[in-house]
Amino acid sequence: MNPYARQMMSPDRDAQGKIVLRTYSKDPWGAENVQEYIDSWGLTQEQIDKMWALQRKLVDVDHFKNEPECILRFMFAPTGYDNAEACFRKMIEWRLDNNVDTILDDYNPPKRLLESSSSAMLHGLDREGDPIYVERGGAVDVGTLLKEFSAEEIVKFCIWTRELHTRGAWIEAFERRQGRRIKGVTVVYDLKGMSTKHLNPKGMDLFGEIMKFSNACYPGPIKRLIIIRAPSIFRYAWAVAKNFFRQSLRRKMIFASKNYLDVLDEFIPREVLPPSIAEGGLGRVAMGMPPLIGDVKHGEPNSREALFNESVMTVDSPFQGRTGTSRTGRGGKAVYSPFEESSRASLAETDDGSASSDELTWGAPSSLCSVAGSGLLRGVWVDQDDGSSEIFTRAVA
Repeated sequence: MNPYARQMMSPDRDAQGKIVLRTYSKDPWGAENVQEYIDSWGLTQEQIDKMWALQRKLVDVDHFKNEPECILRFMFAPTGYDNAEACFRKMIEWRLDNNVDTILDDYNPPKRLLESSSSAMLHGLDREGDPIYVERGGAVDVGTLLKEFSAEEIVKFCIWTRELHTRGAWIEAFERRQGRRIKGVTVVYDLKGMSTKHLNPKGMDLFGEIMKFSNACYPGPIKRLIIIRAPSIFRYAWAVAKNFFRQSLRRKMIFASKNYLDVLDEFIPREVLPPSIAEGGLGRVAMGMPPLIGDVKHGEPNSREALFNESVMTVDSPFQGRTGTSRTGRGGKAVYSPFEESSRASLAETDDGSASSDELTWGAPSSLCSVAGSGLLRGVWVDQDDGSSEIFTRAVA
């Protein structure tokens, strides 16, 4: 247990019980407010002209999101300037259809989801003075959460979290501290603890749905994405997951394994990271990030298990050192071969969770390997030669 662990609290709320958010300018397109973004983003005259042209096209949109920062993010989004107006309008429509504008007031996340949340904006800054977002995806027990909550509930919680990250009071705290607007954020994604539980087809579908609304409705502001401590199993998950990332974002990715601390040191002071990632890190979160510690103290060490403690989900492997039954109809045994001896890998678990694997499980290229347990065997075949993948479902006796 983290020595700093204390009673969990919700995000900061005012006297009326509303979550404290950033304040939007009453005159967002006023000369002074716009100039701050021009200076902070280092816009060229051509870019300034395009921003104003886009603003004129959207003058009919009466919404607090119709302000320079959001317009600029759509303007520079991977979908391109020519599609910025249509994408912005679709985002507004999505927000209205899903009551996103009021979700921070209307929705109270289940305590279990808050406790398992593995992401936060940090109090400290990267070496360029920009915000840091950390997520420990490998530490989250995806399979258990999918059994406890519906996909709709998890998606709603993810939207709630994204709104807190993009509208939270931490933004104004940053602007006062740095004297400028936010343009880019350094993202650290920790995959330590990743297993085949994360390759659950339902989980992959959920990940795809979350990435879909994230890409469409929350473009930017990632300036670099540092993926650390990815286990060998990640290469197979990546064969599927990479399709959810645009090429422009892939170019910003940095992968670091054994030397991850050296890579992080290049961009982030080690002391601002959670101790679960960097020994000696202070593990402090930005203002308003849940759960918090202390009544009014911000930047205090956080008690969230998944984000700040070293422990991760572990899964016993029934496959290790064994052979399995071939599902090709020919009978016989399928040998789990070393990586170099086979071009395809099967990663699977039974539908009821009674058996799964957190190790690489190898089979002949045409084989599907069954496991002990009832229900359905779900998994993914990944071809290491061309990177193609196929999610399979088979009945298991």
